[in-house]
Order: sequence, then C-alpha cells, then structure tokens
Amino acid sequence: MAGNQGKPNAFGHRGFSLTELVLAILIIVVAMMPVFDMVSGARRNVASVEEETIAFALASESIEWMRSLSYEDLQYRLPSLQIFPEGSLEVRKNRKVFLENPVKTYEIGKSQIQYEPPTQFSIFQRRTTVFDVDPGSKSIKVQVMVSWKARLERSKDGQAHEVKLEFLSFPL
Repeated sequence: MAGNQGKPNAFGHRGFSLTELVLAILIIVVAMMPVFDMVSGARRNVASVEEETIAFALASESIEWMRSLSYEDLQYRLPSLQIFPEGSLEVRKNRKVFLENPVKTYEIGKSQIQYEPPTQFSIFQRRTTVFDVDPGSKSIKVQVMVSWKARLERSKDGQAHEVKLEFLSFPL
C-alpha cells in the first residue's frame, strides 16, 4: 500500500490533493463574485424602476383629479373642496400647497380612496401646488411632485428622487 501513493489508479489518473481542491474552490468563488454583484445590482435596478413607476402613478392620479376641476374651482374654491386629507393645505402668497407626507389616501368630496395596505406608499411624499401664474394672464399652473428616498439605495447621502408633472388651466 505504501508504494501506491504516486502511481495512477485504474483509470490512469491520480487523485486531487487537498491543496488542489482548495485552490479550485477559491478560483470558483472569486469567479462567481462578479455574478453575485451583478444579481444584486439588477435587484436594486428593479426596485428603483418599481419605485419610480409607483411615484409616477401617484403623481398621475393627483394630476388627473386636478385636471377634472374647472378653472373657477382651482382659482377660487380649491381650499373649500377638501380634495386632499384634512390639514394638508398651506396657503401662501400666490399659491396653494397640499402636502401628503407620507401618501396615505386620496379623497374628493365625501368619497375616499384607501390604499391597501395603508403603509405601502410610506416612503413617498406628494406635493400638489396650484400657482396663480400671472393675475393679468388668467392662467393657473398645477404642479404635482412625488419624492422619495430609495429603499435599496447604495449611496449614503440620502438623495431624494422625484417625479414632477404639471399643466396649465385657463378660464373657458
């Protein structure tokens, strides 16, 4: 038995030594690291696209509700229409700002759209601003901006992402 150590086996091959086996495993692990990094990056990209799609849908929802209102409603009756949740309106010099932080619900009149589950949009902030562009021009600008901080963001600076939609309204 002691004399068979360096001799080939019945198939004409020697067995692998422990060093060769460890080296082969190390090479495979090092070669697979970029693959795991690529899969992780793809996951972050998919999450980013999903968040951006949700933000665009939230902005579109708000802009469509606002587009359904007449110029007179936007100009004169907006604070009394209670389109947004109670306490979200801030009236400034030439604008009305509705801030939902986080986005929880959407209501118009007495009907209310409840998002299920209620916390699904907890990372999103929706700001709807109605500007009096120029009193002489009789135009109103409506801007909806949805911002959020990505859940799977690599950078530590916490930079917010945003989607912005806007339109102009004129009296008929």
